[in-house]
Amino acid sequence: MENFQREHLGTSEVTGIVDERTWNEIIDRPPVRRAAVLIDPGHSPIHPGTAAKDGTPEYDMNLLQAKIVKAELDRAKIPADIFDPVGDPRDSIGQKAAGYSMFLSLHHNATDRKPHYTCVMVHPTKAKPQSIAFAKKLSTAVANAIGQKDFGVMKNSVTVLSTSENTNCPICVLCESYFLDAIATGAEAEKLSTKAAYAIASTVIAELSPA
Repeated sequence: MENFQREHLGTSEVTGIVDERTWNEIIDRPPVRRAAVLIDPGHSPIHPGTAAKDGTPEYDMNLLQAKIVKAELDRAKIPADIFDPVGDPRDSIGQKAAGYSMFLSLHHNATDRKPHYTCVMVHPTKAKPQSIAFAKKLSTAVANAIGQKDFGVMKNSVTVLSTSENTNCPICVLCESYFLDAIATGAEAEKLSTKAAYAIASTVIAELSPA
């Protein structure tokens, strides 16, 4: 109990006694399921993110990846949900990670930097050790699958990582597969995103499948 209070309420609240505040915190944090993934296809139709040179929006590629990853996890009998609400509730997405064993936010990078790279983001101060370890594996897998430079783990305090790390979800990452705005057409982007999605799925399955 002391460890729970220290982690979720702060050092000053450590009493070892289940008071009202501690109990409210406990019931707000559902137990983590053994293997269950919440997939966030980044952005939305309202705010579609970056785009390929022909105007293909990032959101479409994010959603494509989310559907492929979920289908592969379904085949592996790993429960997975796609959180893609109507509207654009950016602040609430990460909070939905509570009770899941992995929060996976899927994105494509922008600004057409050179050299291009794959990276997986974690929160700079809140990331749990499992998040960092998995981010390294995921970045390498995706980069190898699509022939990109492997940047590895990048720290970013984006809202979905901050709010998801505030939950009891042990792995919270944001994957940037490649620089979409460097790609000429939607067809080319779809091929790259599909390859990346299968690499993402296989890495998740390897992480969450029983040894």
